Amino acid sequence: GAIYIKGDNLPEFIMNGGQIQDCSSTENGGSVYLEDGKITLSGGSISKCSGKNGGGVYILKTSAITPEYEMTGGKINECTAEYDGGALYLEGGKVTLQSGSITGNLTHSGNGGGINIKAGNFHMVENGTAVISGNSAQFKNGTGGDGGGLYISSSNSNVSVNILSGTITGNAANRFGGGVAVDMSASSTYKADVIVGTAYEDNDNPDISLNEAGMMGGGLYVIGKNANV
Repeated sequence: GAIYIKGDNLPEFIMNGGQIQDCSSTENGGSVYLEDGKITLSGGSISKCSGKNGGGVYILKTSAITPEYEMTGGKINECTAEYDGGALYLEGGKVTLQSGSITGNLTHSGNGGGINIKAGNFHMVENGTAVISGNSAQFKNGTGGDGGGLYISSSNSNVSVNILSGTITGNAANRFGGGVAVDMSASSTYKADVIVGTAYEDNDNPDISLNEAGMMGGGLYVIGKNANV
């Protein structure tokens, strides 16, 4: 990939403009690989990058530090992962979207055409304008195909999914959850709390529409003994 960051004191990568394009990795993180830190994208673009997991961005938790991805602008588009997270893969942290776009990304044989979060949390903030659209999760060789726009799973922690605004549209999954898939089927202990929209009339509620799933859950698919919507 283009950028590799690893440090002991919450390393941070901030992108305010410019572009990272046509990068690739034979491992994880087609454009950016980060351990135990934070990425903030407020402008610019990451496009047409590819890797095993996290075609655009790969963020890994290896310590007690909680990694983060925050998006207040910019875009990740047309990135490809061989397995999970066409645009973004994050393990053990949190993703916050306020604005910007994640569009046209793809997993060839994995989950989360746009975003894949393992044992972490997802938050589209109130009155935001973030867009997740035109992403695709494909099923191949007996694996993948869930969560066209967003896929979240955990076997060892509780997770929260708050979709309070923004747009999730035109995404596709060969199997489950064209727009969003929350999969807690690997755990009988931990829970997922999923909130879509707010009760406040003045807030702009999310648009989850025109997503397609080959099996179940065109817009939203949630599974697990302790998964609550």
